[in-house]
Order: sequence, then C-alpha cells, then structure tokens
Amino acid sequence: LRKAIAYAFDYEALLAVYNGAASLETSPFPDAMMGHIEVPGMPRRDLDKAREYLAKSAYPDGGLALKFVHVAGHEESRRIALVMLDSLKALNITVELQPEQWPNMVALGSQVDTAPNMVSVFTTPVSTDPDAVAYQYHKNSWGQYYAMAHYDNSDVSQWIDEARATTDEEARKVLYAKIQTQIVADQPEVFGMLQNRRWARRDYLKGFQFSPVHFTGEVDLYQLWIDAE
Repeated sequence: LRKAIAYAFDYEALLAVYNGAASLETSPFPDAMMGHIEVPGMPRRDLDKAREYLAKSAYPDGGLALKFVHVAGHEESRRIALVMLDSLKALNITVELQPEQWPNMVALGSQVDTAPNMVSVFTTPVSTDPDAVAYQYHKNSWGQYYAMAHYDNSDVSQWIDEARATTDEEARKVLYAKIQTQIVADQPEVFGMLQNRRWARRDYLKGFQFSPVHFTGEVDLYQLWIDAE
C-alpha cells in the first residue's frame, strides 16, 4: 500500500506548492550530504505502477480512508495534504485532513497505536554527518517527530550502528549506500522535496552567512550588524 501511495503521489504538484523553488529528493539523504547516492527506482507518479502495487495490498480496490494530520495554520503543510488528497482519488482512497497543534501531532505520532496514517513533517540535518539523517530511520528514534512512521528494519538499524562506529569514511559510504537503497525499497514514507532556502534582507544588513545545518528559516542573529547612519 505504501508503494501504491508513493507512485500515485503527484510530485510535480508538490513542487508547485513552492512555485518551483524546490527539487525532488533522489534519496532519503539530502543531495549535498556525504555518502548521498541517487537511489535507482525512486518513485515518481506512475498510476499504472500504483495500481499494480495496490492490487497486491490488502485493499486491491481501494475503498479505504486515511487520516492525514498536518500542523494547524501552516499553509504549506495543508497544501501538501491537499496534493495527497487529490492524488489518491485515482486509487479510490479517501484522505481525511486533520489539522492539529504541533505538540498534539507529535504526541499522537509518538506511539504506534495512536500514530496517524500520514503526517507532513519537515526535517533538517543538525550536522553535516550523514548519521544525522540515517539515525532518523533507526528503531531507537521511535517517539521522535521525525520517526512517526515507526520504521523497523533490523538490518538497516544494524548498518546505521556500524556506520556511526567506524572512522573509515569509505566503509561508511558503502554502508550509507545500502541504508539509502533499503529505506527506499521499504518505503516507510513518501520522499518529498528539498526546498531552496531564501532570505530577503536590506542592503544595509551585513554579516549574513548561510549555514546548511540551521533549521528551515533559522538565522544566526549574533553575527549580523547594520551599516547605516
């Protein structure tokens, strides 16, 4: 069913939410991260494939309703949920949008038995090391906002542990390639987009520096200064 959803999703409509100022993920890892690979067979909209996977699921004719929880008042998340709602009509799957306050959404997703069918979550690596992303798919991450899929593949968790324990960068790259490939094969989520970060500032504001490990929209104010009379 997850594969069917991934192939039914309208990725071009997702990019349209950002007026084209984004690129589709080619892996669970960001493109610029060490160890990133372009995973072969990354799902893109293909309704024939979607129906093939649906036929293999417990819901070959669709006819089910899935709850999509998003942050209340966050327009991007709501529009992404609408893209999913529209996309799954082709599979006879109903998507029910449920806005929630962030703490409530995270609390629901922290347990397997209360986790929504789908959520819209933005994650930013807090380090340039690939472990910052890989560990989000480790079973020990269950209960965190970025692990609401409750993904559980013991091989992947073992490879993550091995990769974070070795200092051999080439060996780590081999492990991270396996990790990315297996995660995509298991499809715990619909892999979305990488947003182009943009900031507007006056020409008298000096000292701005881009940092890839800042959270989306976060700016380090300490280094900024104003050059004006």
